[in-house]
Amino acid sequence: MSIKTYFSRNWHILVSVAYLGFFLGLFFKATSFGNRLDLNELGDFLAGVVGPLALFWLVLGFFQQGKELQNNVAALKLQTQELKASVKQQSEMAKAAQIQNALEEKHERDRRERKLSADRALLGFALHDLHDIFLNASRQAIFPKAEYKLNWDKIVDCCETVGKCVENADPESSKVLASIMAKAQYLTARHKEALESKALLSSDDACDEFLLDTLIVFRSDIAVQMLEFVLICAAGFKYARLNVDRFEEPQFDGESLAASFCNYVSHRAEGHPLWKKIQYHCNLR
Repeated sequence: MSIKTYFSRNWHILVSVAYLGFFLGLFFKATSFGNRLDLNELGDFLAGVVGPLALFWLVLGFFQQGKELQNNVAALKLQTQELKASVKQQSEMAKAAQIQNALEEKHERDRRERKLSADRALLGFALHDLHDIFLNASRQAIFPKAEYKLNWDKIVDCCETVGKCVENADPESSKVLASIMAKAQYLTARHKEALESKALLSSDDACDEFLLDTLIVFRSDIAVQMLEFVLICAAGFKYARLNVDRFEEPQFDGESLAASFCNYVSHRAEGHPLWKKIQYHCNLR
């Protein structure tokens, strides 16, 4: 520390020491020749010496306090500026975080949309295959052919594809798609053996009237169940290919379901011996 700096910081102490030294010198000079001061004179002397010094320190303390207040005000201003800068920085960080979150959400939406588009493409192929398989099964029930096989492996593959598409679909669509999977496996397990049976080919030539009526009812019921599932697959195919937001399972009345036999299965369906039973089962739906 330099002498100049030391004096600038401690000048008040030096002034006080010089002041006391001056009056102390006067006191010793006045009493050095054997002169003595009475107590009241000594008190007056001390009061006269200490009073200005006390006033000096009082004034000095006042200015020192004012200086400290100025320093405190300056510190508060600096803190206020730092706080404003911090708030601004936090605001910028919050905006940056919002932008980042928005970008991540957009990226996630784009990813899900791409995944949904890919799933719908696969779903369209799977439902198209199920549509054709069960349409042929409905035709087999009405117009049986030899060497017919209900392709179980293909149905399982299609159901697995539909199952993969359930995850990213909306809840209502997922419920319908899960129902399609269950119906496809149920109808296959229940009617595969009957549709592939040779007895189906000879049912039209049965001599027993009761047996013939039973087979007609059975075949017509199979045909209606298969065609109803075909129409559900057709509606699902529209959902998959036309980007419909939601897939709702269609409902059919007896008249529209019966009319679908002529449009989907064969125009000869109305003249078939099964037609009356088909109409009956359609009206039960």
